[in-house]
Amino acid sequence: SASSGSGRARLSVPSSEIRPLLLRLPNWLGDLVQAFPVVEAAASEAPVRGVLFLGPEAFATILEPRFPSVTYLRWSRKRRFALLGAIRRRRPGVSLLLTESLSSAILAALAGIPVRIGYDAELRGLLLTRRVARPFAARSAPRAEEYAVLARAAGLRVEPAHPRLAALPGELEAADTLLRRVGVAGESYAVLAPGASYGPAKRW
Repeated sequence: SASSGSGRARLSVPSSEIRPLLLRLPNWLGDLVQAFPVVEAAASEAPVRGVLFLGPEAFATILEPRFPSVTYLRWSRKRRFALLGAIRRRRPGVSLLLTESLSSAILAALAGIPVRIGYDAELRGLLLTRRVARPFAARSAPRAEEYAVLARAAGLRVEPAHPRLAALPGELEAADTLLRRVGVAGESYAVLAPGASYGPAKRW
């Protein structure tokens, strides 16, 4: 690849031959929010090369309204390889794996994606064509920065890596409706998260 004047890497082939980018999203909502700078950078490539998001079905309600030019592929933990055919048909040329699971690398390899970028974790190094070196020990830096390092290795411009997620007008209207229904419209209130679906790690 070659760098353009904007600092964003471009493939050195005619635009008609550029294949889509597949972005494998994190599996958890908090991680998705931290990955938002990468998500936005990838989505900005959609007019040029086509972009596919691969992630849990629940994230579609967040991402599809914000990035209508991106194809969202709904992934299920119970059927991890069910999307193999759908991915192959879209012929992505690059897969950027924000997850560190072995199964995500297996899926990208079985789909025949020629460039597979990610951290070398869970003994999946041989399945990656570009193993990204961590500039810091795992889990010692903000997750957002870990994701940004991966994105830059794929030629995406993610700078600075400050996660932001703004509510859309329809979402604000739905929130107002909910607050009126429970009788706290215009009042002060607090939202607590006393537990999580994954063990005690996020329990308050």
